[in-house]
Amino acid sequence: KKQEGVDIDLTFTHDSEQPFSAEYICKNNEIKSIATKNFDFLGEKFTCYLFSDLPPKNGIVAMLCADRLSVEVITLSKKFDSCRYSIFITSDYFNRLTNIERQKLEIPKDDTNLDWVSPISREKLFPEIAKQCMTLVEEFSASEIKSFQEKNISILQKYYPYINTDTIGGDTKLFDADEIINKHRKSQAKQEDRIIDKVQKGTASIGDMTHLASGDLAKYIVHRALVIDSLTQLPIQSQENEIHNAFLPKNSNGAELYENNIWLLDDKFLSYSNIFSDKQLKNIVDSINPDMESDHQRRPDIAIFFTKDNTNQPNKLVIIEFKKLEADIYDNSKSLAQCRLYATEIVKKIDSIREVFAFAIVEVNDEFYELLIGDGFTDIFSMDTRIVYRDYKIKARGDMPFHQYVMPINAILKDAKARNKVFEDILKLGTT
Repeated sequence: KKQEGVDIDLTFTHDSEQPFSAEYICKNNEIKSIATKNFDFLGEKFTCYLFSDLPPKNGIVAMLCADRLSVEVITLSKKFDSCRYSIFITSDYFNRLTNIERQKLEIPKDDTNLDWVSPISREKLFPEIAKQCMTLVEEFSASEIKSFQEKNISILQKYYPYINTDTIGGDTKLFDADEIINKHRKSQAKQEDRIIDKVQKGTASIGDMTHLASGDLAKYIVHRALVIDSLTQLPIQSQENEIHNAFLPKNSNGAELYENNIWLLDDKFLSYSNIFSDKQLKNIVDSINPDMESDHQRRPDIAIFFTKDNTNQPNKLVIIEFKKLEADIYDNSKSLAQCRLYATEIVKKIDSIREVFAFAIVEVNDEFYELLIGDGFTDIFSMDTRIVYRDYKIKARGDMPFHQYVMPINAILKDAKARNKVFEDILKLGTT
């Protein structure tokens, strides 16, 4: 009505006991857009009117108007947090294509349904509307848009570096990061469906499968980096418990291959799927020797992992023994004997096992390091922390190989980060 030159005042009153005025007058001559913009697209003219609301409202929306009524809303950003921008867009094109109730714009979805009345499809028009609206907002508040764009890009680079925004269409400044992620996931799902269809028809190429696999691998490598970073940022006193949980998540029964993060120790353990917590290990040990735990007066702070042979029988065993940071040299030394003790008893019971790896996660100070070197352990490569190694034989099983590693928690994280960085560089993810 204001655009028609008609002045209207609306008076609102209330009879509540709230402290604000009992009367409020809304005048349409006080409603003013903060900026306007005209643009032409494929022979049609459009006018944009920019309004803003102060926080806590946020986001950016385009209101498509027909005969001066808002008929359809396009959400350009759900999370733009400096303020709320609303852009009302008028056009004779919208006037022609609204239904009689002014509740729907009957714009063709794509170019296959065009005619002389409706020559522009949603597929072409809506990206242009988004572009023009964001240009209008940026002209009015460039610093806010730049800050928002940088925030989106930083999220994508850190957590989703494998997403190529060029493949989903649009500039990153036009969308929230989560919108870009959703578009990427939908695009990937469609691509996967197309490849599966090709596989069923026998027309899939090695390139198709490689491209699909590389995307999944990239996501996996990034997620590993996030696991490492989250553990690294913890206080040293909390790392032992959380790494224990990373190896064996709480409430996990070990049935799923990827429930564990044993790759933190070594990538060769990726296929180790049968996992046992200290409680489950107790049941195994008790079945071997019911008196064993009572004999040694301890509940093991330990986890064990199996891999299986082609007959589905356990053939390799990994034992991980944790010692508290405050443990002394005597307790740390006992952890090595305990690893061998449990390994010996378990392989006696499970005769399909052919090899054992044991990791004692302990602090390796100068005194303990000298003791280990004097006992036949040797240094192995690590980033900047001490990891020592020694081979033993389990005599009870015909000199079965037993590989004993001794390392502190920070060595696990630093070496895992270095190994993962190699994959990141190969995939050119650019993560930090």
